[in-house]
Amino acid sequence: MAGPRRRGQLRTLHYSAGTQWAFAIGDAVLAALGVSIAVGFWREKSEQPALEPTFLRRAWFIDASYDRGIARPSTELAQVTSDDVETKVIDGRRQRLAGAFALPDAGCAGCRPVYVRNYALGLMGGLVVLLAYVVVRATS
Repeated sequence: MAGPRRRGQLRTLHYSAGTQWAFAIGDAVLAALGVSIAVGFWREKSEQPALEPTFLRRAWFIDASYDRGIARPSTELAQVTSDDVETKVIDGRRQRLAGAFALPDAGCAGCRPVYVRNYALGLMGGLVVLLAYVVVRATS
């Protein structure tokens, strides 16, 4: 005999391989039975709109909120930027620079106009190079 159990010790149960297989098969059968019963109940009621309120059918109104709050305003901002800022300010078609910038502007009359996309691409490229430099210096 091993004697009385001391406080704080756990008792471990040891089952034979056959008993463990029986438990595993029983668990699998019960799980399959539960899933089949749930599917049977759901099939009968899944086409009834009362189960799914409008709030859920419309995906919590996330798509509509995103469209009204982010997509439309950003599209409008992009349109204004493209129409006004790019053509009037960056291209310089309607507004010419005056004073100290008149000479470089005249000297570059044959230059290709700088577009917002190209400017943003150059800015992001420089940022990537700068961050790569900082990471390399920090890890060395």
